[in-house]
Amino acid sequence: MQILLVELLCFFTALTFAENAPLVVQGLLNQSVRLSYPKLNAPLNAVYWSFTHINGTVWDRIADIRDQQLTVHSKQFANRTETNEIELQIRKLRMEDAGTFKAILIPEGSEQLKDQTYDLTVYEPVPVPNIEVLETHSDDLCNFTLECSVPTNTKALFFSWKTRHRDLAFQPYINGSTIWASLRPESWGNEYLCIVQNPVDQKNVSVTAQDICLKDRQTFYFRSYFLLLPLSLILLLLIAGLVILLRRKNNKEPAPTGENLYSETLYIEVERNQQNEIEQEKEVIYSQPKKRNLPSKSRTNTIYTVIQHNT
Repeated sequence: MQILLVELLCFFTALTFAENAPLVVQGLLNQSVRLSYPKLNAPLNAVYWSFTHINGTVWDRIADIRDQQLTVHSKQFANRTETNEIELQIRKLRMEDAGTFKAILIPEGSEQLKDQTYDLTVYEPVPVPNIEVLETHSDDLCNFTLECSVPTNTKALFFSWKTRHRDLAFQPYINGSTIWASLRPESWGNEYLCIVQNPVDQKNVSVTAQDICLKDRQTFYFRSYFLLLPLSLILLLLIAGLVILLRRKNNKEPAPTGENLYSETLYIEVERNQQNEIEQEKEVIYSQPKKRNLPSKSRTNTIYTVIQHNT
């Protein structure tokens, strides 16, 4: 009983000691973090751990270590803590684990207590980023603006860009989430890499200028095609209409046939031509009407036939 009271007295008394500069520790959600002890000249006899939340004022006794045996007093850290001679390990980090840890170290054969504090920050994993092309113009130059973003509102993210030409190594380009570029066709092999990171995690995504510029040209041709298609259809309809009008005009004067050859006959004349005479003279043997009274632009059809007398 007296030993337990002495240990507790040492523990709470140690919490009032002047604190050394805290060590900054950064952890990733659902991963592990290690709180290493400072170097001592003698083995440890005991270590007492306490914890307070960020901006907290109350210290909770979370664990004791004596003779390499760990005893956890906090439900928050139960089944998630391990220890060895040089560190305390906390597994499966939670966001509520962020705060300040204090270790009171008691070396063997020494009555002097040493303390060390650790400021732990827990970060969420970086989401997979996405590059959006905000603006493109493809004439002689390909101009575009790229914006790198993440789908969730994750805190403490830092955006940066790297670039390279084809298979060369990436080189730092610019910091920030947005970049602008203006490239000639010989530089369309450039690749732009967006890096999103926090102190413990990072993700990246890249895009090539060729994909952007060629896609923009294909979009331009695609839009031009749909713009010219209606104009082409209108032109075809006009040509088809003109052809129909010309055909209708030609059909107004039908070619003479056996049925209508004499339906509109204005004048008939039958002539005889004797082929055995030296001077062939035409002799009119029949005409109807007797007088020729033909229009100036009348159509004339001549029919020839040979009549032979039997001898």
